Amino acid sequence: MGSISTARRLFLKRVSRYGLSFALLTGAKPVFAKSTRTLTGIRISQSAEDHTRVVFDLTGDFEHDLFTLADPPRVVVDLNDTRRSNAIDISTRQTNLMSGIRSASKNGGRLRVVIDLHSKARPRSFELKPDGKSGHRLVVDLHATNLSPTPIKTSQEKRNQRKKKFVIALDPGHGGRDPGAIGKRGTREKDVALSVAKKMKTLINRESGYRAVLTRDADRFVSLRNRVKKARAAEADIFISLHADSFHKSNVKGASVYALSLRGASSEAARWIAKKENSS
Repeated sequence: MGSISTARRLFLKRVSRYGLSFALLTGAKPVFAKSTRTLTGIRISQSAEDHTRVVFDLTGDFEHDLFTLADPPRVVVDLNDTRRSNAIDISTRQTNLMSGIRSASKNGGRLRVVIDLHSKARPRSFELKPDGKSGHRLVVDLHATNLSPTPIKTSQEKRNQRKKKFVIALDPGHGGRDPGAIGKRGTREKDVALSVAKKMKTLINRESGYRAVLTRDADRFVSLRNRVKKARAAEADIFISLHADSFHKSNVKGASVYALSLRGASSEAARWIAKKENSS
């Protein structure tokens, strides 16, 4: 018995000394402790009323599972072999979509993070590798699913939308008892201005997005004040007054364009024409 006990003790001593080599030679797999990473931060941002982003910062590579629960609505994130740093304060995190966030350690070293929602949301997750500035990250995007439907526009709103064309008020100069300038052959400025205005109106109304109105459409006198009133009633974006100017040189041809100037006419000829037209 003594010799058997001595031999057994010697065998066990050798096995304990060379146990690792024995295991490797026989193909047995040694057991190593699992590496555990740490959740060091949770960052929450809201880029729009219907979108919230939650970013989890971790110290190493990781695996995760994501699923949703109802009644009440929640998004659950499971991080394998992960523990949460005690420095993270997640008790008062809220956005338009989420009402809070909490975590708990589960069996097997799993960390469960629960995102509580105000209403149902559609989650999407993806992982980011270290980029020199940040470490391993898990990004969870939450998108609202209960957006209010687009309101149906009323008839008045539709009319207002159709009215949003660029309105051009054409103002044919003179008219009625005011003939304006008269040419050598009796051509009257008021007739020329009205004819040109009507042709311009037809051309403008053919263009999409534009509408032309006339301050007078017949040979009648309209005061300057009433011309302005008509343009404002049509909600005109621009007011164009049309004239066939007379000039002291018969060989002058072409057109002249005058824009409103807060400092008065900028040339001698312009001042002469403006004075003549404003006095009629």
